[in-house]
Amino acid sequence: MEENTINNQATGLDAESAQQQPSATLQEEPVDVKTQIVDVSGSMLLQTWVAFIIVLVVLGKLLWKPVLRALEKREGDIKDSLEQAERARAELAESGVSKQRILAEAGRVAEEKIRAAAAEAERIKEEARQEAANATSERLKKADEQIAIEASETRKAVHSASVSEMGALLERILSQDLTEEQKEKYQKAMLHEVEL
Repeated sequence: MEENTINNQATGLDAESAQQQPSATLQEEPVDVKTQIVDVSGSMLLQTWVAFIIVLVVLGKLLWKPVLRALEKREGDIKDSLEQAERARAELAESGVSKQRILAEAGRVAEEKIRAAAAEAERIKEEARQEAANATSERLKKADEQIAIEASETRKAVHSASVSEMGALLERILSQDLTEEQKEKYQKAMLHEVEL
């Protein structure tokens, strides 16, 4: 578009030059169009600068600020991602430490439970032993009482048998003619037998 404008201006300049100069000038050397395009007037320079500034302002408002905002947002997102990654790394390290702590605590609790279970088993065994000992001693006591009762009954039976036997012996002694001395000896021998 600018090229057309420049060509039109160059053509306009040629036309003006042709009108001002008599026909004799046409015989002179032809004017170079490229040279006239490079020849810039002050108004043309001013228009170029104004257009450039307008383009800069428009691009600054419509393009540059949104691009900068997008870049700042992206930078913020990257910073947030890095911070989250650092927090995750720290949490992971902390969870590794806490995992070890939890495992150590679980091991300690398990050992305490094992010791408590062993102590409880030992207590139960001791109670069972004590109950067995009590039951055994109770049985022994009952057996001793039973033996004592049976021994007492046996003594009573032996004593009554002995008394009967002595009565029978005394009757035999009395039925015989013995001297007093013989009777005493005989009675002592019988008593000695009964005591055995």
